[in-house]
Amino acid sequence: MMKKRKKQPVPIRLSLAHRDISDQPKELTADKMKQCRELDLSHNNFTSLHTFIGCENIECLVVDHNKLKSHVSFPHMPHLRRLWVNHNSIDNLVIFIDTIVKQFPNLVELNMLNNPAAPSYLNGGSVGDHQEYRNYVISHLPKLQHLDFVKIERKERRTAISGRH
Repeated sequence: MMKKRKKQPVPIRLSLAHRDISDQPKELTADKMKQCRELDLSHNNFTSLHTFIGCENIECLVVDHNKLKSHVSFPHMPHLRRLWVNHNSIDNLVIFIDTIVKQFPNLVELNMLNNPAAPSYLNGGSVGDHQEYRNYVISHLPKLQHLDFVKIERKERRTAISGRH
């Protein structure tokens, strides 16, 4: 008698990095995605993630080195706490942050280095531009604790909120 093979559960952390993909693989069903807590999609060709289904339990999403722009569409992820979108083409901070506020209500960490909308010494931005960027993001994401790998101190939060854009 042949033993039945048990289906392997999707790991809590799933990496689809460096796969040259731009959409959710068909074998990655909504049921499998519901088991996923950390998803790495870095170094691919994503312009949007709106077609991803079953993402409501993801807590960490890494989409570094893709083709995301300011008008990127994300599925609603109420449990997402960490988002990395470094090295993309996000150039309008207002539009991008508006999307983030709506889709990720519990975000505590956002990293968006080397995007035109995130001025820093990495992309030719001035110190003033960088601080204005930080103030804008911090003032719109009240639960945020880290921005671009830097802890948000109380004083910085108060300053950002008092000068809310």
